[in-house]
Formats: sequence, C-alpha cells, structure tokens
Amino acid sequence: MKKVLLSLMALVAFICSYAQKTAADYITKSKKHSTLESALTSADLMSTLKGAGPFTIFAPVNDGFDMLSPGVLGNLLTVESHDKLVTILKYHVMSGLWTTKAITKAVEKGSGKAELRTIEGKTITAVMVGKKIKLTDDLGRSAYIKKCNKKVSNGYVHSIDAVMMPKIQ
Repeated sequence: MKKVLLSLMALVAFICSYAQKTAADYITKSKKHSTLESALTSADLMSTLKGAGPFTIFAPVNDGFDMLSPGVLGNLLTVESHDKLVTILKYHVMSGLWTTKAITKAVEKGSGKAELRTIEGKTITAVMVGKKIKLTDDLGRSAYIKKCNKKVSNGYVHSIDAVMMPKIQ
C-alpha cells in the first residue's frame, strides 16, 4: 500500500511539474520548435514567454521556417533586423487563453471568419477548412494549426505549419 501511495504521489508531482512549464519552456524542449527558440532568443522574447501571461502562441514548427524564401531567416536574425524580427514574432502571440474550441466559436460567431488580435497590434484571420483552423496573415499567406491546445502554465501553444508575416512599414 505504501508503494502504491508513493507511486501515486510521484505521478501527481510529475503532472504538476509538467503543467508548470511556461510557453518558453515548452518551446525550448520541443525539437520541432528549435528554429522558433533561436528566433525568440535572438529577439530577446524568451523572458516574455516565461511571464505570467496568459498567452496563446501560434508556434511555427521548423518546417514552417524552412518555407521562407532563401536568406530571409538569416537576415531576420541579424542585429540590423532586430525590430522587424520582434514584430514578426509578436504577430504570433495573442493575449488571453484561446483554445481551438474558442477560436472555432469565434469563427462561427463571425459568420465564417474571426479576426484575432495579436500583441503586435495587428490581426490574423481564422477560418475553418473542414475541421482544421486556417490562419491567414496580413500578406495573404496561410498557416494551419497542426498540434493544438498544448496547455502550459501561462497559456496555450498551438503548433502551426508556416511563419505568418504582418505588413511592416
């Protein structure tokens, strides 16, 4: 009985520690988000994603960064492009807790589309394509939510298959 109780306590401790990971911790530990981690580190935004939130992050996977035109990512990671990189990364973050269910409801309420405001101050358009959520950026490029509703201590992370770009003056 004592072994069962200790095992149960260890399981609860593991679950609690897992739930306490921030969005930054999740991205850091995810092999599919190593490019995003590098970009967030370069932009000095990892500490923001360790903050209280709540945040909802549309996190491009590595393959999404690979779809950028040749040289774009390397250019964004330079000191000269720091402000542009920060703008692009903040375009992937919303304040609040937005599960895919909440996004779907917003799309339904909006007669087929929802304008989602990012912390960067611009919007991403969400629509349903079958049962998938399609996000469209300011430039008309699309990304789909692939892995959704990853609960972290300060919000949700949704993995997307492309990098979204805001209009930048």
